[in-house]
Amino acid sequence: MSPPRTATMISAALSALLAVGGCTEPQPLGPIEPTTTASATPTQPSTPEPTDPTPPPLPAAAKPNTARGAARFVQHYIDLMNYSASTGDTDAIRAATKGCTSCRSFMQLFEKTRDAGGFSEDPGWSPRNIIADRNGQRVTVLVDVKTEPFAFSPRRGVEPREVKATTYRLRFEVALETNRWRVALLEERVDLS
Repeated sequence: MSPPRTATMISAALSALLAVGGCTEPQPLGPIEPTTTASATPTQPSTPEPTDPTPPPLPAAAKPNTARGAARFVQHYIDLMNYSASTGDTDAIRAATKGCTSCRSFMQLFEKTRDAGGFSEDPGWSPRNIIADRNGQRVTVLVDVKTEPFAFSPRRGVEPREVKATTYRLRFEVALETNRWRVALLEERVDLS
């Protein structure tokens, strides 16, 4: 049996877990490259796929103390959420979070679903339209995330329910702590579905 896929629990639980917030609109950053890396070229030796899933590594572009670095960190954080949702392993996302109540709620949901044998067939959030605005040591990052239709069951033996495709605009507040970005706030701004 494959590990439970709970990535779309993110979208299924979003309305219940996040508070609608307000802030000034950040300025667009322009194109932000995706966080995924290209596959090896034929001249390079390829690394075998690991047998156990591992959290996505922090890309170098997500480290600078800039609005663009914070935006790339938010992309990485979404990758961590997708990983945690699909595996129930919340260690990496906990390390990237500082004081975010809704983030903790997601982590608890991922762990509870994993422990109960639940699953989701969703590939997770796909980030797009990222904009960021720096205010002192914090950066506000707005990002649209899209999900595809999927089936979700919170625990083994429960008939899965179908969840429709959704697009949300999310607001992240990130701050530097010991030279690393951490998510301090995550809230839903708009359901764009």
